[in-house]
Amino acid sequence: MTGRVRIGAPEGLGVGYLGGRIAAIMQDYPNLDIELVALPQTYSLSSREADIAISLDRPEEGSLATRKLTDYELGFYATGDYLGRNGVPQTLDDLTAHTLCGYIAGLLHTRELAYLDIADLKPAMRFTSTSIIAQCAMIESGMAMGVLPAYLAAGKHLLVPVLQRSFLLRRSYWLSVHEDLRRHARIRKTVDLLTAAVRRERSLFDKGSSTRDTSAS
Repeated sequence: MTGRVRIGAPEGLGVGYLGGRIAAIMQDYPNLDIELVALPQTYSLSSREADIAISLDRPEEGSLATRKLTDYELGFYATGDYLGRNGVPQTLDDLTAHTLCGYIAGLLHTRELAYLDIADLKPAMRFTSTSIIAQCAMIESGMAMGVLPAYLAAGKHLLVPVLQRSFLLRRSYWLSVHEDLRRHARIRKTVDLLTAAVRRERSLFDKGSSTRDTSAS
C-alpha cells in the first residue's frame, strides 16, 4: 500500500467534507500519498486527471467502474439575522421578495446544479458564484439566502433551514475508476475507505438532522 492516489471531487464535497477527513480515513496507510483535487468541474479519468473521480452525473461512456457513493439532500438556508430583518418565507412565491445567491447559470459544469429550474421557479439572483463554498460564505454573512447541501450546512450554527416543506432536493454522488486502475491495490483500498467513511456518516447528508425548521414557526 504505497504510492499516490489522486481523487477528483466536486468542490462542495471535496472542501466541505473530504478535506477534513482524508487524513483520518488514510491514517492506517502512512506510505499512501493522497492528492485531493476539489474544483467545480468534472474530471477525465481517461486523460488521467484523476485516479478516482466523484461526480454529480453518472458517467455513461468510457471503460469505467462506477458505483453510487451516496445520495444527499439540499435545501434553502439563511441566518437568523437575515430572517429577522427580511422575514421567513412561507412559500416559494415569497422568494421574489428576498435576496438570493446561487450559481452563475451560464457557467454550470452540470445541469444537476441548476437547482431552481423546477416548477417555473426563477427568482432573481443578486449574488452568484461558480463556487458553492463562496455561496455558503455569502449566506453566512447574513446578506442573502440560498440552496446548500445538508452536509455543508451541518455544524454551521449561524445557518437555519427554511422552506423545508415546499423545497427539498435530492442529488447523488457517483464514484468512478478507470478499468485499467480498478484492480490496483491502493486504488481499490482507497475506494473502499472512502465509501465506508461516507456510509458511517450518512446522517450528515440528510437535511435538517441537527438544525431547527424555521419555516414551521
